[in-house]
Parts: sequence; structure tokens; C-alpha cells
Amino acid sequence: MKKILFALVASSWLGAAAPALTLEQIISREDPHFDCAAARLAVGQDGKVYLASGGYVMRLSREGADKSGGECAWAIQGVAATKAGLIATANAHLAKYLAIWGPHFDPLTKVADFLGSDAIGFDAPGHVEIGASGEFYALDQHRDRILRINTRGETTAILPLPASGTNSPLTAISFRIDEAGRTLWLETRDQHIRRLRLDGQALWDVPAGLYSHPYGQGAYDVDDQGNLYVLRDGLHVAVFSPDGKPLPAITLQRGSVD
Repeated sequence: MKKILFALVASSWLGAAAPALTLEQIISREDPHFDCAAARLAVGQDGKVYLASGGYVMRLSREGADKSGGECAWAIQGVAATKAGLIATANAHLAKYLAIWGPHFDPLTKVADFLGSDAIGFDAPGHVEIGASGEFYALDQHRDRILRINTRGETTAILPLPASGTNSPLTAISFRIDEAGRTLWLETRDQHIRRLRLDGQALWDVPAGLYSHPYGQGAYDVDDQGNLYVLRDGLHVAVFSPDGKPLPAITLQRGSVD
């Protein structure tokens, strides 16, 4: 800035016409902690879309309106929300807890029963989901288990996962829960998805070949009928039936990207 001003003054002193100069300042309308490209996405039971990045959670309608947000502790690994708009964030690193927040992002309670260390990594709890019951499920992957936690921060059940060992390819990354069917879908480091009963018994296993999120989680989801959808390469979606059988794939129709 000093060099620009000096050039203008010198130009005026020499009698030359000063060049036109436009100064612009770009001010982001988002919180400086929010990184959209790295954000974790979830749709709450309240029908709102939640994007979590760093230590910030953004909430908006599916059409992109009614946007609000708040700081929700650092190193968020996942986010989920109840019908009443209560929010749970899986906060890793030194926090190592599941935090529960009110609809206005006010802190309510936290559960700090998750394992992390220099030896195994400070990445737990690695994921959080909301069940049809309105209770949260948080991944304690280094203990091979999922904690079921109510909105008061009480652990109501512990779901076992297949034993993986430290930093094993079988270590869980994320999951989807089906309370009615008493099953879950588990994503593991070897890019497989396994369907398990809630007692930990394996039902089937598919080498999903997920299109991975830059921060580890792959792109997949499950519909209300129990069909599994896996984004393979950013364009092709593999589909599996509730019993793990391949169904016709889907090719996405994307517009041009400038």
C-alpha cells in the first residue's frame, strides 16, 4: 500500500496523469473457521442441512436459505441433529468427546469416554449418527465400539464392533445405523462396507471402493429401504440391496464446471 501511494504522489508531482486505481476488499460472509471444501455434511431429523468444519457448524435449509451457525468446539469429525434441533458433534484431537448443543448452538453437555493417544491417533470419536429414536451413536473406533448416547449425555448402550487392533485396515471410519432393523453399515479403512447386527455379528461385506473424502470418510449412504449407495469415482454410484447384492449402478449427470 505504501508503494502504491508513493507512486501516485510521485506521478502527481511530475505532472503526469495518475493511473486509475481501484481498491477492493473481499469480506467473507462465513465464519473464518469454516472451510466448505473440507466440511462434513449431515441432514438432521429436523430436515435441516448441517455442515461442520474445524470448530464451526453451519445450519441451513435444503434450498440454502435460513442460514445460521455457531462455534462448536474444535476438530469436528461429524455432526447430527434431532427433530428438536439438538446438535451433536464428534470432537477429536485433545477434546476426545461427543458434545451436545442446543438449537442456538449453546453448550449443553459432553461425553468424554473415547480413546485417543499419540500411539493410535487423536481421531476419536470418529463419527456420529442420529437414530430414529432420537438418540445419538458415536464411534469409539480404537476400542472397537459405538456408544449410544441420549440427549442428556447418558450412555444407554454399547455396540461391539469386530476386533481390529491398532491402526488395522479393519478399523472403523464411519457408519450408518438402522435401529428398526437392528443393523448398521460400517465403513473400514480397507474401503469395505460391512453390514452388521447391533450385537456385532457380520451379515455381509462388500469391497466398496469408495470415493474418499480428503479427511478420510468415503461417500456413501443408505435409503429407508436399506439400499446402499456408494460413490465410486465422483461420477458413478454403485448400489447394493439390503442383503448386499449388486443392483444397477447410477451414473450422475453433472453440469460443466468452470
